[in-house]
Amino acid sequence: MQKHLTVILSVIAILTLAACGQAQTKAPQTSHNKNAKVASTSHQKSASHSTTSRVAKKETTSQSTTAKSDSTTSQTPAKQTGMNLTQIQAGDYSSIAGQWQLSSRQAKGREMTIDNAKPLAITNDQLTSDSMTLSKAGLKDNTGLHPVNFKTVNGSLAVLLADSVATNWSVTFYPIGTSTEYVLEAGSTTNSKNVIVIWTSNMSLTDVYVQS
Repeated sequence: MQKHLTVILSVIAILTLAACGQAQTKAPQTSHNKNAKVASTSHQKSASHSTTSRVAKKETTSQSTTAKSDSTTSQTPAKQTGMNLTQIQAGDYSSIAGQWQLSSRQAKGREMTIDNAKPLAITNDQLTSDSMTLSKAGLKDNTGLHPVNFKTVNGSLAVLLADSVATNWSVTFYPIGTSTEYVLEAGSTTNSKNVIVIWTSNMSLTDVYVQS
């Protein structure tokens, strides 16, 4: 009887030791799995942070490029548009519409003061000085409306009265790059700006306007 008890206790001891050994074997595996999960989560967070940083960097670069583009655009000076002489001859002044400043005035060959001179006003359909208006219908002064003829010379366009009147007029358009005796820059033989010259036989008055 005592021998059977001893055998039973020995078997129980062996089973107990085997169970403890299995528990110790599983424990490191569990720890390893936890460490792997933590490392994976950390890697995912790092990758997400890296992606976010790249996106933010691209947005910053895009904003910087846009700002430079806007700055370049704002610093670009506006250029004068060329005179369209064909349109002007048809009564369309849209290519030169705006305010024109009086550059010089001569009467009977003598220079006159221009301190209080009015600018030349040009809309899409008419040109107006302080003494006359030019439109598709013709040239109108204080004596009425007169028909006009056109003459092209060396790239300029001259508007001349078609009838014989007491006070004669001419309006000549000089696009950029053409030559005129008026408003020439020192050392240059061509105009760097659009020029309009209005002449009247009344005191041989000549007004020279430059596009603003």
